[in-house]
Amino acid sequence: MLMVSETRKEIEKIQAVATAEITRWQEQIQAVEDWQEEVLEPLRAKLDYFNMLLTNFHADQFYNAENEKAQAKLKSIKLPYGITLASKEQATKLEVTDDAALLAYAQESGYVDIPAPKAKWGELKKTLKVHEDGRVFDGNGEEVSFVKAVPQERKFEVR
Repeated sequence: MLMVSETRKEIEKIQAVATAEITRWQEQIQAVEDWQEEVLEPLRAKLDYFNMLLTNFHADQFYNAENEKAQAKLKSIKLPYGITLASKEQATKLEVTDDAALLAYAQESGYVDIPAPKAKWGELKKTLKVHEDGRVFDGNGEEVSFVKAVPQERKFEVR
C-alpha cells in the first residue's frame, strides 16, 4: 500500500512541475506573439498602402487605354520581383425586384421548393441571360422584368 501512495505522490509532483513549465512557456509564447503582432502591424499597413497605390495605377492604366485591344493587354501587368497586377471582370449581379413575380415564375417553371413555397433562386438564376443593354431573359428568350442586372466593378489585385 505504501508503494501505491508514494507512486501517486511522485506522479502528482511530476504533473505539478510539468504544469508550471507549461505555464511558463505559454507566457513566453504569448510574449513572442504579442511582439510579432506589434512589429508586423505597421508593415501590414505599409503593404496595404503600396497595394492600394499599385491597384489604383493598374485601374488607371486599364480604364485610360485607347481601345479594347489595349485593355486586353493590360488585364495583367508583370512587375519586377515577381509581382503581378491582375484584373478580371466580375459577373453581373442579378437582383430580384418583385418577389411575388419571382415566386409565380418559379412555380410556372418548376423551380420551387415543395415544403414551403419558395423559389429556388440559385437554380433559376443559372437559366437567365443578361443582354448587353442590361435586360434579363430566360431560356426561352422571354424578358424577365422582375429581375434587374447590376453590373459589377472590375476587380484589381496585386499578386
